[in-house]
Amino acid sequence: MRWSRRTAGAPSFKPTWRGESGTAGSKTSGSSPRMPPTRTRTTPGRRSSSNVRRASGCVGLARSQGEPAHCLAHVGKRNTFRGMSRRVLCSRLFLSAAMASGCAPDRDTPPQSVHAPDQPLASVAPPEHVPSAADLETVIEEDADDRAQLHALHRHVWVRSAPSTNAPWLGFLGLGSSVPLRDPEPIPGPGCDAFYAIEPRGYVCLDNRATLDPDNPALLAIRAIAPRRDQPWPHHYAESRQAPRYEQLPTLEQQRQREFQLDQHLATVAALRSGDPVGEVPFLLQDVDVALTGEPAPSFLASLPKVHEHVTTVKAGSSLSYAHAFDAGGRAWLVTGDGVLIPRDRVAPYPRSLFQGALLGESEVLPLGFLKEQSRPQYVRGSDGTIVPRGADWPRLASFGLTGQRVEQEGVTYLETRDGLWVNASEVTEVRASPVTPWGEAVQGPGLHDEVRWSRTGNVPPAGPRRTWVEVSVHEGWMIAYEGTRPVLATLVATGRGEPVEPGSKKLQTSTPPGVFSVLGKYWTSTMAVNSTAHFDVPFAMPYFGAYALHAAYWHDKWGEKVSLGCVNLAPIDARWLFLWAEPSIPEGWQGMRVTSETGAATVVVVHA
Repeated sequence: MRWSRRTAGAPSFKPTWRGESGTAGSKTSGSSPRMPPTRTRTTPGRRSSSNVRRASGCVGLARSQGEPAHCLAHVGKRNTFRGMSRRVLCSRLFLSAAMASGCAPDRDTPPQSVHAPDQPLASVAPPEHVPSAADLETVIEEDADDRAQLHALHRHVWVRSAPSTNAPWLGFLGLGSSVPLRDPEPIPGPGCDAFYAIEPRGYVCLDNRATLDPDNPALLAIRAIAPRRDQPWPHHYAESRQAPRYEQLPTLEQQRQREFQLDQHLATVAALRSGDPVGEVPFLLQDVDVALTGEPAPSFLASLPKVHEHVTTVKAGSSLSYAHAFDAGGRAWLVTGDGVLIPRDRVAPYPRSLFQGALLGESEVLPLGFLKEQSRPQYVRGSDGTIVPRGADWPRLASFGLTGQRVEQEGVTYLETRDGLWVNASEVTEVRASPVTPWGEAVQGPGLHDEVRWSRTGNVPPAGPRRTWVEVSVHEGWMIAYEGTRPVLATLVATGRGEPVEPGSKKLQTSTPPGVFSVLGKYWTSTMAVNSTAHFDVPFAMPYFGAYALHAAYWHDKWGEKVSLGCVNLAPIDARWLFLWAEPSIPEGWQGMRVTSETGAATVVVVHA
């Protein structure tokens, strides 16, 4: 997947991101320490928000030529994801997000352990209400000070290190985001008549991708589909059922030209909507919401500029993001995160995984046990000292503290929980901290692992007082976040499938490689694609090595399992926590940034078996 083109105001590049595949989840259960308070205000009609090279894995940012990755290109006349597999097409980075609402835990409350008593956890939320235009009251203010601001009208408004379009890029602004100016006076430079110095660093060209006018009609329209960065789900998400993308509301005849057997499809939708018998529901309509919304088309569509991907059809099985739903011409429509229209009867909404890890401290310490894949029985110790079933189960993805006590009975090992229960050791993922940091200091806390599972050769502590690092176990499917010698978060993750690949095979390498790395960049959302399948607007991506990244996965709920194409998948609540916690911090209002020697300490990423 390599592609190069030049867009006005942007450099040339050959981007490649590798995506993950999966399905909507089953059963699961957020928030974050150190999250800055969210400023809100009531304003109708507004909402807030290298060359990349192919490698074995999911997503990454190569440093050659210092150029940013961009967007999905059109492929000749076959401008669809279906055409991506044979005609080399890039996957696009950094698509700005649509908003999401509801179902999120209190964002000012740190994530707690998913403790499971006798009742099962309701760990997957149903697809949430999709906002209409009347719901646009809350605005996330990028910065509430009184200084003049520059506002982004495009997915990629590049932040340069100097007032020149030839200068290296430091990051970029996204749809509808705003940043204060360091100096209100423009600076002319190569490639642009007016650069502005923005906070906290860098320069942005004031061209048709940006504006200084906060009341610009295009800006107000864009903010209606802009990211919700105060949520673990910056968008609403769904699986495509061969969804066509329209730049504007199409006529019925235009729909017939684009959608195969449309009349038959609409007749089936109408029958399902009214409850009439249809026999076996067609595969492409299974799990699809065929109801009308009762909402009119939002007024902001008339002012929305063209900021969308150059893709006309989203292949069945791909994932997409959307911001709003409304009715027109007898069909329900979705407004996507990049401002195009998709029939709602062509997508199946994903439920939200509410799973989250355990924030560690005085009341919660390692070791912890997590249950993955399925529910597991609880055991108690009888009066004669034997371990017997309790007659109750822990639900899938439950977690609990472990005392470290083990009992062998008839060839089975049982672990004691801090609640006085017992669990079969073969059915639990036991999370223990490493005995040392990557640079050799002793880790604090009880229940440490008895061995170091990576090479410590040449590793040095990260700069800065926090010395943040994360440890990922590929085979056991967990992650621990540390500040220096202190573990602060433990959770389950999903790692690479690791199918064997024969020499010369065209199959993808899907293992998650071990090693000691560091965060290379931070992107609130990024669209990832591999071959003909894509995931739009994947949240909280942090590349750390080649084409591999830590990022949220909204399309599955298989935490602790090997289901990715090589990246480290996190549940959305955990992913947002990690994104805001990890170093360096992304500047307020920026959509993405690259890590350089000037951005400060970068979180170390340790991956081992």
